[in-house]
Amino acid sequence: METEIVLILFLLLTWFLFSFVCGFWASAKGRSGVGFFFLSLLLSPVLGSIAVVIAKPNEDLVEER
Repeated sequence: METEIVLILFLLLTWFLFSFVCGFWASAKGRSGVGFFFLSLLLSPVLGSIAVVIAKPNEDLVEER
């Protein structure tokens, strides 16, 4: 019983962490980091990462930084 709880908490923490990384990656490309974070959180970090790869960089925001 205790092992299942630890496993579920580990999976939720990992899901949240990878969603955060996906949002950070999108922000580095000039996209909405918060939007991609929630997209990854709701769907999956794998789908969020695919969306970040497909999304073209926002050149105006990237050049400003």
